[in-house]
Amino acid sequence: MYILVALFGAFFLAVGWIGRMQLTAMARSVTRTCAELTAHGPFTTKCEVAGTVRAPGGPILTAPFSGRPCVWYRVKATAKYRDGGTNPFLKESSDQPFELWDDTGGIDVFPGTTDVHGTEKTLDAKISSDERTHLPVPDGHPDRYREYHYEEWTLPVGSPLYVRGKAVFDGMRLSMRAPTAEPSTTDPYILSTRSEKQLRRRALAIMVTGYGGGALLVALAAVVAVLESN
Repeated sequence: MYILVALFGAFFLAVGWIGRMQLTAMARSVTRTCAELTAHGPFTTKCEVAGTVRAPGGPILTAPFSGRPCVWYRVKATAKYRDGGTNPFLKESSDQPFELWDDTGGIDVFPGTTDVHGTEKTLDAKISSDERTHLPVPDGHPDRYREYHYEEWTLPVGSPLYVRGKAVFDGMRLSMRAPTAEPSTTDPYILSTRSEKQLRRRALAIMVTGYGGGALLVALAAVVAVLESN
């Protein structure tokens, strides 16, 4: 029993550590404007930029489920078996760059595989497998499934956006990309419609909850271990 409690404690401690890493990364990142990042020629730095999502010069994206115009989207589709199980058969997000605009200029944001947090949920629909739908369905016989659950999140033009990552100015274009080649907990790429202040509060809450809950569970595991050994 104490091993299970200790595992839960370790999980909470790990969550607290992630919150601490996010809080530390934001605290150590300097807020820059687009004008500052382009003032001295080619330049690369880790920083944070805040502004508003601007309409692209070319064609705008269309969300695959709702058909709404946007600059970024994430979709998820899950099929529910008649016996109660689930099959998450579709999960994808767009990786097309979009422009963030502050009062001094614009910066191209390359989301890559990073989700944009705090986006608008534009679709949350459950459809019976007996109904006809234009939305994608899983391969296989439909009689196996009871219903399909479709979810969609979008980032429309005009949304506020905070970005913490690696800014690169090549002398012509200014862009923001992930600070590391692979996703990193200690050096995170943060894209969010929330403000930096809101994100810091959230990270602090995660850290306190994780470390506090983890410490209590580890202490409880120690007590249970002593009781079980007697």
